[in-house]
Amino acid sequence: MSGAQAALLLLALAQAGEGPDWIRAEAHVALKATPTDGGTAVDGDGPGPKQAPARSRAEPGEDGWDGSAGPGPKVGEAFNLVVEAVHAPGSVAILPAQLKLPDALAERVAARQHQRTPGATEDKDVYTLELLAFEAGTFEIPGIPVALGARTATTAPLTIEVTTTLSEDEQLVASSTRPEALAELEKMTAQGPPPREVLVPDYTAVWVLLGAVLLVAAVILLLRLSGRRRALAPVGPPPPPPRPAHEVALEALDALQKADPLARGDYKGHYTALSTILRAYLGGRYGFESLELTHDELMDALTARKTAGLDRTKVDMILAAADQVKFAKYVPVKEDGYEAMQGTRQIVQATLPKPPPPEGAS
Repeated sequence: MSGAQAALLLLALAQAGEGPDWIRAEAHVALKATPTDGGTAVDGDGPGPKQAPARSRAEPGEDGWDGSAGPGPKVGEAFNLVVEAVHAPGSVAILPAQLKLPDALAERVAARQHQRTPGATEDKDVYTLELLAFEAGTFEIPGIPVALGARTATTAPLTIEVTTTLSEDEQLVASSTRPEALAELEKMTAQGPPPREVLVPDYTAVWVLLGAVLLVAAVILLLRLSGRRRALAPVGPPPPPPRPAHEVALEALDALQKADPLARGDYKGHYTALSTILRAYLGGRYGFESLELTHDELMDALTARKTAGLDRTKVDMILAAADQVKFAKYVPVKEDGYEAMQGTRQIVQATLPKPPPPEGAS
């Protein structure tokens, strides 16, 4: 084939819309059996056509539901959001690790599934996401970006109508942000569930111990910042010195390990307690008020101090994971929670203050 013939062939392919890097991006909200048009998403620059099939399909377990008519999901009833992407062969379409969902919806990240089907002229990636609704009402699932290399196709927004059959007491559990509500909701919405009480674990002992941690941290901080103690008239024996920050932190970690909220699915309670223990220890060990600082402010405070032996990267990762669980409704893997607790213990043990030299040592 001559150079002129090759140029004509490439021009013909470009005019036909089938360039080597084509991606057609088109979003559909579909029934389980019959798709309906939900809109179009436009992709970036390139010689190929500007649209590619990417379907967004919600399946609450009831045939015929398309998110806009007919019965929709119920509070506590898991349903699937299926995202399909068809594109040029040789690449993988990627979804974001965490979706931007309304506050009333949450994804079970651990249940996400990905199926890839390669073909001779096109590949297909299908993601099945498991969602759960905590409240009744009308909600919009924003468009989901599907990335292929430097290009991104976004599915059309999906409007769903969530209903509820729960009693007023059961709805209190449904609207909770605690991860164990997921399991409780499924039991309450099962066919013919037996009557039962919804029990909430009592972590009074853990919170009392955390209060003691905060008190000791405040005392240590005041003593470090005062510079000197005021002269007081002797009234009885002097009070005992405050306990070292590392002793308080290790005792609190032992209590948290014994309470084991992770075993009950209380991820938020576990990470809240762990973040408080780590913050209180760092403030007491290095002499600054740490409990009211933001994540970034705390890391800046550590950077401004001499912290020999402190693994700041590990501190950053543990506090970032705790913020995700506490404020972003992220449901982590249980093993990650235990690793974060062990990592906090390692941070304390690696930064123990050096013992004073023995008397008479030169």
